Amino acid sequence: FSMDDDDPGIADYQINPITNSQKTFYAWFNATDIDGSSDINTTWIKTWDSGGSESVPTYTNYSMKEVTCAGNTCFYNGSISIWYYDQAGEWNISVYANDTSSATASYNDNFTLTLLTGFTLTNAPIDFGSLQPDLQNQNATTNKGFPLTAENKGNQPLALNISSAGNLTGVSDSTKSIPIENIDYANTSAFTAQSNLTTNSTTFTSSLTVNNTHDLYFRITTPQIKAQQYNSSVTIETT
Repeated sequence: FSMDDDDPGIADYQINPITNSQKTFYAWFNATDIDGSSDINTTWIKTWDSGGSESVPTYTNYSMKEVTCAGNTCFYNGSISIWYYDQAGEWNISVYANDTSSATASYNDNFTLTLLTGFTLTNAPIDFGSLQPDLQNQNATTNKGFPLTAENKGNQPLALNISSAGNLTGVSDSTKSIPIENIDYANTSAFTAQSNLTTNSTTFTSSLTVNNTHDLYFRITTPQIKAQQYNSSVTIETT
């Protein structure tokens, strides 16, 4: 028996999941029948985490492929696809073969599904559209920062921070700028507990669970300033 290993430098098999996707890995094994390999008729593979069992596996593949046979032994391979949100930790993996007389053999091993930190952002970039100078608390454009939505696409809870690269700088005249603190953000559109955007990395959610979302709403106060486009950048990152 053998299987894919994403980190062969570590003892035991390691599988690294992929953010917001499935990770497909392959296993290979030899099956030997003393009566001859020609009557081996079914091969399959199962895998399960600590919440499952051999009788109630998390995933099963009944489509193992016969690669080659020599004498009483055949070589098979097949794949299993694991989702990004599946539980990190030790998993069991078993392969099976039986023949036309219902004789069955199996082999069991383990692999580690590693921790995955990953999230997606939708309704970006943050855009306030066209505004006049000297306006108070103007909401960002709907679905462009109103809200900005973070979704946990890993397999563990996340704490997320927000920060800015600095003031909003004029595109045509870079000597003009709007203080980044003129932008507020809040967890609700009512802005009942808002914070100023700054260059300091600040936590806005401390435990975003797997496959759940967190919305941030943005608004800006414009000063008396030259009319032009102003840009900056915002970073959302894990702590």
